[in-house]
Amino acid sequence: MNRNFYKKTDTNKILRLWEIDFIRGFAIISMILFHILFDLNYFNIANINTNIGLIRIYGYFTASLFVFIAGVSVFLSSERAKFSLSKEKYLLKYFKRGLFLFSLGLLITTATWIFIGSGTIIFGILHLLGISIILSPFFIRFKKYNFFIGIFVITIGFFFSQLSGPFYLIPLGITPEWFYSLDYEPLFPWFGVFLLGIATGAKFYPGGKRQFEKTGFIKEKSRKKQDEFSFFSEGLEFCGKHSLLIYLVHQPVIILILSLISGKILL
Repeated sequence: MNRNFYKKTDTNKILRLWEIDFIRGFAIISMILFHILFDLNYFNIANINTNIGLIRIYGYFTASLFVFIAGVSVFLSSERAKFSLSKEKYLLKYFKRGLFLFSLGLLITTATWIFIGSGTIIFGILHLLGISIILSPFFIRFKKYNFFIGIFVITIGFFFSQLSGPFYLIPLGITPEWFYSLDYEPLFPWFGVFLLGIATGAKFYPGGKRQFEKTGFIKEKSRKKQDEFSFFSEGLEFCGKHSLLIYLVHQPVIILILSLISGKILL
């Protein structure tokens, strides 16, 4: 399998780096596996406590990787967009993209409120990514220094998690004592993870180009189509390219399959 720096269209337009899709694909598959375990416990099909131990660490790792790689992707997109867009169109691009994701998050809020009730997703990962993308143009200018800003945001997030407050502070990580949600990624600390992704993008992809190619960190190799790793890699890349669609449909599909297995409607 031949890979260039970038995958291109016939017009030679830069589209994406394969390793970003690979990591994003790994993250979405990892998230699906965690949600299968969560649903087995939530619907009392199997006694699997996903709130403690290694499974909980696995869940945090999966969410962190998903948010982190989103930060890297936004930096890459920004590096390419700033040469072709005016400042106004540049800001509008990320406002519209973030608003779209946040709107999808609101749809999930509505759906979980209707079908689940207790545990309604008020500020989940799509809400987080939507706001993070809207804010990203104001932080991308700091490039690799976003590492320190990200660490600061994460640190504040741990402090906020110990506090209780009014409902409207939920997006910041300060919640009422009664608050419970099936998916909760507030800006503090999770926006810090997003900023770490931006910092990493600035370090390893300056100008939107792969810097570490010269170091041999990633060596492009020609592989035959039947190569096992090639098949595995392309599968994850495919999932990475369609991660949003997969994220939106995976829970209904999991619930449908578990309903068929258990012989009862689970919602």
